[in-house]
Amino acid sequence: MNLIGLHGFLGTSKDFEGLTSLRKFDHIWTPNLFLEDQRLLQKGFNDFCDQALSELQKQGFVKNNVLVGYSLGGRLALHLALKAPELFERVILISTHPGIFCEEEILQRRMWEGLWCKKMSRESFEQWTSEWLSQPLFQGDSPRDLKEPDFDLQTLICGMTLFSNTRHEFDWESMIKFPSGLTWVHGELDLKFGKIHQKIKSERPQDQLISIPDRGHRLLGPQSQTWLSQIF
Repeated sequence: MNLIGLHGFLGTSKDFEGLTSLRKFDHIWTPNLFLEDQRLLQKGFNDFCDQALSELQKQGFVKNNVLVGYSLGGRLALHLALKAPELFERVILISTHPGIFCEEEILQRRMWEGLWCKKMSRESFEQWTSEWLSQPLFQGDSPRDLKEPDFDLQTLICGMTLFSNTRHEFDWESMIKFPSGLTWVHGELDLKFGKIHQKIKSERPQDQLISIPDRGHRLLGPQSQTWLSQIF
């Protein structure tokens, strides 16, 4: 079995250490999207998919591929799966928002993203990341030790804007009609994403829906072996 892992906003490839220590994979590709592999996040979803598929072909990911995406990485994974469904044996989307499709909500979200981009540009890394992690979405999550040298600021801003859940390159119907089953994972305490995943499950009964007890939004990290063992 091969692993393709895509981390979330303010994440790194180290977030998959819990999974890679849990079981042995034949091949692993977990790009560090906000630093060494920042080229993947410069032009939007379609360009990301083209580059990622080229890289996977180059590295010999032909079959037995499991695609895992967390949060922003889940949106990337969903686009990748929709573009090349034959390449992935299993697609696991952790704390993943499939996209906003209401025009009014899209406008509100983009205004919110614009405010955050201003904070990221004007405030110190410690200031804005502290405020980011204090959002209700992350309540109950374990503390994070974020270090500024691990991230390229402009690529983080690209992640916020170009890969927003308002800029998906598919419509709701395309996702609903996606032929292969998907696995959606959320923390029991993450009520927002639990509701989103329940809605998807109601329209895609073939999908697997997993709720992790006593956990919030941030499910992926070096210490996440316990719940991952029930999936792998």
